[in-house]
Amino acid sequence: MKKNNTLTRVLIGGLAANLLLILAGALFYFFMIYPLHTDVARARQSLSDLQKKETSLEIAGRELEERREDFTRIDNAFLNPEEVISFVTLLEATARKHKVSLSKTASINTDPKAPKHGVFTMTATGSFANIMPFFTAMEHLPYFTDITQLSIAGTGQESSKLQMELQVQILTL
Repeated sequence: MKKNNTLTRVLIGGLAANLLLILAGALFYFFMIYPLHTDVARARQSLSDLQKKETSLEIAGRELEERREDFTRIDNAFLNPEEVISFVTLLEATARKHKVSLSKTASINTDPKAPKHGVFTMTATGSFANIMPFFTAMEHLPYFTDITQLSIAGTGQESSKLQMELQVQILTL
């Protein structure tokens, strides 16, 4: 009987030790390995998302580089208020090139609800052969321009001289 009791105790002790080992393994798995596994899976997913974002940003960066000239051209098509002097200098140089005398006034629209634009009112005096190329050059200025008023009349002093009055609106930033 003593052998039987000892055997039973050994078996129960072995079973209890094995259950404790299984419990320790399960606890180790659920509290150590499984959280690490899920953290690694989340880190892989985050890495994958970051790689996708990096790829899309690289594509966007290449697109911006390819379109840089277009953006520059569009930006230059608007008259910045700081560039008004250079614009007036361009007008005067164009007038001199076409042998036209030019007088001008300028104003900038400050109404916050209206589109921003500069208004230039000009009077050009010269021969028909000089005023028409000047007018064509005005149409081809490298800015978003809109000629809102135009009148051409003789000066009355000389039959070969014309006077052109025009109002030009230029979009500004």
